[in-house]
Amino acid sequence: MAEVFAILLVLAVCLALFDDDGSSIAAVHAAQSAFARCNPDHLQGEQLIDWPWLSEHFAHLRLIELLDTQNPPAVAAADAARLNKLHIASILLIGLEVKGRRAGVLGFLRGQPVEQWDADSKLLLKLMGASLASGLEKISYQQEMAERDE
Repeated sequence: MAEVFAILLVLAVCLALFDDDGSSIAAVHAAQSAFARCNPDHLQGEQLIDWPWLSEHFAHLRLIELLDTQNPPAVAAADAARLNKLHIASILLIGLEVKGRRAGVLGFLRGQPVEQWDADSKLLLKLMGASLASGLEKISYQQEMAERDE
């Protein structure tokens, strides 16, 4: 039961898909609780070069976390300030690649800082990320095959 409550404390779930060359966020799909202040939709159109810490830590199925965007590690200060402006106080993300190229990130966002992300949330995000990446890759191959058949 505690695991359910821990997951319910996540105020938003967000999928940010990158453009074809992996340089910007082409689309954002988010679901959030009714009272969530965080606004991930404003990430659409952002250039990844403007997010140096996140870009540097991005890897396929690698978890990336910031526990408190108001008190981040010095190396993440610029990215944390940008997140803070969107009322995102803590993030847990997983990088997604399709055919070896950056495809996007899936993540949990909170409007309040966390002391740590629990193991269940991390495992859930890893499982969802692996499944989503696999599905995106399958769709990509199906599209390629359909184009060849034309």
